[in-house]
Amino acid sequence: MVVLGHVVFQSETVYTSRWISAIISWIWFFHMPAFVFISGYLTNTKKVISKQLVSCGHILFTYILMQTVLTVVYGPHDLFNYLLIPQYAMWYLPALVVWRLLGVKIITLIKNDYFLLLLSILISIGSSFVPIKVLGFQRICAFFPFFISGMILRKHGIKLDKFSKYRYLSIAFLLLMFVSFMVFNRTICSGMCNIPYKNIFQLFTRSSVLIIGSIMSFAWISMTPTTKWLSYIGSKSLFVYCYHVFFIVGILPNIWVKTGINTNELLIILYAVVSFVLLVILSKSALLNKILSPFK
Repeated sequence: MVVLGHVVFQSETVYTSRWISAIISWIWFFHMPAFVFISGYLTNTKKVISKQLVSCGHILFTYILMQTVLTVVYGPHDLFNYLLIPQYAMWYLPALVVWRLLGVKIITLIKNDYFLLLLSILISIGSSFVPIKVLGFQRICAFFPFFISGMILRKHGIKLDKFSKYRYLSIAFLLLMFVSFMVFNRTICSGMCNIPYKNIFQLFTRSSVLIIGSIMSFAWISMTPTTKWLSYIGSKSLFVYCYHVFFIVGILPNIWVKTGINTNELLIILYAVVSFVLLVILSKSALLNKILSPFK
């Protein structure tokens, strides 16, 4: 979903095609909330702090590496601030570090799950009153409740397979949401962008996205075949997330421009699927994994 969402968003057809506009609105309501939830669910809260710090150190190295490559190759060539302003989708890496360290700490300090979840929601909604944009601060705070939700479920040993009984209801709900985006025919931002509130009404926008995004994420996750399958996908997620950027900002624009191919809905979805399959295959490459995380 993340790869498809980014491919679609980079396409000019998002502004001209009713189908693509609906797809991007539909995906953007839950693709990152669900991704962050799974990240929280797969976080081992019982890992000793020294191992957590080492793991986070690896992620920070990957962030510095990706930021350096993307800045040098694609620009903007602001070498003074390049680590403070995440390139493209790289905000997720420092966010993951903050979520893991902060989440593991507070989940051990706050035993009441309802209070913990409420606190994370207040952080999410209230963060945009703080005019900070560096290191994806707004997104870090905005998606925090989804990460905490995943950690809470893992803490109680709840298998996601348990929710598969709602699969058909979930499919119906997701289809209903897609149809509603088709009917309204407008591109809707997820409200989780890396900017503070411009006015008080945007607080209600983010609140509504939290609610709708939570329901749509639950619906999507309830269709997950097994928790074992989810763990396998999770083990490949960092590789796919980092390397998919080159398929989007490097390969994709060159294909459309240099070949003169007119993009359409089918080609865009086909490119996203092919990109994802190639990334999963490439994730087996020891060399590419070593480049991304040389100290593991």
